[in-house]
Parts: sequence; structure tokens; C-alpha cells
Amino acid sequence: MEIKNLIYDGRVDLQDLLANAGLEDSPSLLIQVFASTRETGLLLHIRETVAQVFPSAVLVGATCVGEILDGRVQERGVLFSLCHFENATLRVEAAECRDSFLLGAQLGAHFQQPPPRALVSFACALEVDGAAYLRGLESQCPGVLVAGGLAGDLLQHESGHVFTRDFLSSRGAVAVGLYGEDLQVLNRYSLDWVPLGKELRITRAEGNRVYTIEDIPAADLYGHYLGRESTELLPILGVHFPLIKCYQGISVAHACVSKNEDGSLDFMGEMETGAYVRFGIGDSSTLLASAARHCQELADWRPEGIFVYSCLARKMLMQSLADREVSHLHAVAPVAGFYTSGEFYSLESGNRFFNYTLTLLALREGQDQGAPKPVPKVEIQVNPVFKALTHLVNVTARELETLAGTDLLTGLRNRRSMQDQLYKILESCRRYEHPLALIMFDVDHFKRINDCHGHHMGDRALREVARVTLGEIRCTDVLGRWGGEEFLLLCPDTDRTGALELAERIRWGVERARCEALQHTTVSLGVTVYRPGDTVDDLLRRVDEALYLSKKAGRNLVSCA
Repeated sequence: MEIKNLIYDGRVDLQDLLANAGLEDSPSLLIQVFASTRETGLLLHIRETVAQVFPSAVLVGATCVGEILDGRVQERGVLFSLCHFENATLRVEAAECRDSFLLGAQLGAHFQQPPPRALVSFACALEVDGAAYLRGLESQCPGVLVAGGLAGDLLQHESGHVFTRDFLSSRGAVAVGLYGEDLQVLNRYSLDWVPLGKELRITRAEGNRVYTIEDIPAADLYGHYLGRESTELLPILGVHFPLIKCYQGISVAHACVSKNEDGSLDFMGEMETGAYVRFGIGDSSTLLASAARHCQELADWRPEGIFVYSCLARKMLMQSLADREVSHLHAVAPVAGFYTSGEFYSLESGNRFFNYTLTLLALREGQDQGAPKPVPKVEIQVNPVFKALTHLVNVTARELETLAGTDLLTGLRNRRSMQDQLYKILESCRRYEHPLALIMFDVDHFKRINDCHGHHMGDRALREVARVTLGEIRCTDVLGRWGGEEFLLLCPDTDRTGALELAERIRWGVERARCEALQHTTVSLGVTVYRPGDTVDDLLRRVDEALYLSKKAGRNLVSCA
């Protein structure tokens, strides 16, 4: 396997540049072209010239906002990355479709049998939803490693172009499959943006448009946390403060790419109602340290070439230091790639559409040969001021959030905190198809305790009910004071039978408690379980109805609805 990178800037004849590359024409020659241009005439010239010089080679390309080659970043040029495989075979396909999922499925169908070792794909930014496109690919060729990203520049609302030898589109996608028993592939990624502050719940979103967060218009929420003047600087300022959400243990950052008149914001990637996000911030030294770690790991794996597809936001943050991030990788093997408007990546759990991420695909043919290439050990100290500042912000946010979410009388979560927890647990329950039960209960004749023994004794009774209940539940259950003498218990991974048994233990425990505050005190309890399609409001309404049934039937009972 051999890689040669060439830059075309218009000052030399393109045909001569390619002819003098020193590589022979072959069906096993992959030519990736990344061009910082809007001129379709130049793209047509590139296709024609490649066809003349390398009539058998596989051509795949994309327009971009910066090219990555060897140890540096290039702008306003055209990168030709020529990769000649010794034994691997290549297959290229292209398609257009208005529906991004169907577009991915159409292309993926071409790579079903046999499945390739890896799939390198590029799609047009404004016209293709990266997440839906990857789901479409995965529906047809599950388990195939996918690399690449979106062409164009979303921040400038430029869709970009993708192309092959006989295809040029501003709304489609291209893909090349890499095949071969001897072909070895390894992928890695780095996000490295640091989450800041408290979790915020998206309360209304459709596709990639977010209307409200915490029931506040999305643009106003940016103004609340970043300063009122920041709303006038969106979306450019928003690129430096993405929203980071955690999905199946993986942190994914999403950039704000446009602001709408109604205060909603458009983001790179899908944003779901009910998802929890935090603001993020980046630091150049953190990104460089991560690249250095990749360098050491790859040196042991001994690749013959590295394809890099990195987010344009990283280049904006790094600025003059962008070269250093890729120079570490070039110390291991030849590097080629481009800055994207969204990156394609494959995890064991499936394909993911990333933003703000450096993704790489390392390749070699055959087993590793000999000793690893010596790579200078790079020690990069993360900026201590940045590290201390983010720690300060996050510790302060956690302390304030804990204080705001705690019931001062019982020490349990308060109503607002319980609502937040219910949204999170319900989302997990839906995603993994796990059971969920809710138990709501209150102290019977609580007003009588206050009237006969004083409010101090009523307060003690509430604390004792909380203590008894905590002694019966698991660490994964969530107990909170819902209001007044009313409590709410969230029980993930609990079915109807388990919830009824737990509710009965709580009822019995309070009734048999031997303490002054709970003498002759009982509780009434209501139980409900999650049903497919339930919302938070559905669950709360039903568990409240179940509690009412217990009280109506005479109290000190457990009922289910």
C-alpha cells in the first residue's frame, strides 16, 4: 500500500501534476479529491483530467473548508490523495435522493454482498441529514465500518458537492467500498470538548431544529447563559459553545448553524425532545494532547496510511495550531483528509453522526511488518487555567443544582428534580425497552397530626416516612417529596408485580414503625407501570389516579391503575 498526496493550486498543469505522481493506473488505485472551491467548472476539469491520466482508477471527492495532508492543513487548494493498494479491491457507488435515510439505504444496498472491510462516504451538507443517512447505510450493511463526512460549509450555508468519475451532485452522496482479505482497518475518534454547567432539557425539537430548552426559546437560552449580546452573534458564537448530549455513554456535540426568526436554532445533527444537553467549550491544548495519544497508539498498530475526517469547528478553534494536531499523525504514516460539516463514524453499537470530532481510519495490508516506526514522544500539558476554570464552573453548577433540587425538610429530591429524573428514566426505558414503575403515596390524615400534635411532629412524621421508605428500596430507585405529605418513587427495571410487592412493604413498614412520630400513622399508595407510548404526563396522571383509589377505598391500601 502506497499513498502520495499532491496539491493543485492552478499554477501547474493538472495533467502533468498527476502524470508525474509516480503511480501506475490501476483498478486498485483510490484517488480521493478534496477541494476548497465553489466552481463546478473546476470539478468537471478534475474529473476529465483524472479520467485521461488514470482511466482505471477509482475517483471519489468532495468540496470542503480545508484539506489535510501529511503534516499540515491546506486551504483554498485541491488535494489529490492517491492510495495504491497491493491486493485490495475497490467499488464506488453514487446516488441522489431527497430522503436521507433512503439515500443511505440505496447506497448501502450496493455493498451488501460481500460486505466491504470499510466504507468511505461523502454527502452534501445542506441536503443530507447525516444521522438519517448513516441509519440508512446501516440498514443495508450492518457492522460495516463507515468513515467520511459531509461536504460543504454549513456555517456559510453551502451544501458543497460530491463526485465520482461520472457523477457530480450538490444534494447526493458517494461511497467507495474497500475489500480484501489482507486489508486491515482501525478507526479512532476524539471529541475533547468539555461539558460545562448544568444539564438542560430540550423541551421541543423537530429534526435538527430546537424550539425550546427548559421551555425557553433556544436563542434566548443562549442569551441567558452566555449574555444577551450573544444572541446577536449566533450562529458563529454558537460554534464555540456547542450543546453536548450523552447517548448510550457516548458524548456527542452539536453545533448551532443558524438562528430563526421565532427564536429557534438549527443544529448539526438530530436533536430530540426530552434529551438532556450541556454547553461545551474547547481548548487547543486538550485537543493536541488527544492527538498525541492517538499517535502513540497508532505507532504500535503500524498503519501504512491514515485517512482523517475532522470537524471544521476544530480548525476554527485551533487556528494556527491546526497543523500540530495532524502533524502528530503524520509521524506515524502518510495522512490525507478534509475538514467536514459532520463526521461519519462506526461504533460497536452502530453508526454515529458526529460534530466537533477528529475521526480517523487507519489502514494497512497484511499483518504488521517489523518494529513500529519510532515516533517522538510528545508531552503536551493541558492548559492549567482552562482545566481549573472548567472544574470551578462544573463544581459550582453541581452544588447549585443539588441545592435547587433538594427538599430541605426530608433531604430527598424535590418535585422539580423528580420531574427531571422521570424524563431521563423514561427516555432510557423507551430506548432499551426496559420496564418502569411509579409509586405515589401520602400520609393518611396528615392534617390531624399537625392539628393534634403540632407542625413539628408533622415534620418528624414526614422525615420518618422517608427513612422507612429508603430502607426498603434499591440504590437504583429514586425517591422524592412530591409536595406536602405526598411522595413519589421511580422504580426502573421494575414490573407490576415487583412494584406492588415494594409498595406493600412500604405500607407495612410505616404501619409497624416503632417511633413517636409514626404512632398510629399509615400511608396510602398508588402504583402504575409504563405502557408503550406513555408520556411523563400519562404516568403521573395514572399513578395519581391509583393513589386516589386507595384513599377512596379506606386508606392504608395499595391500588394499581
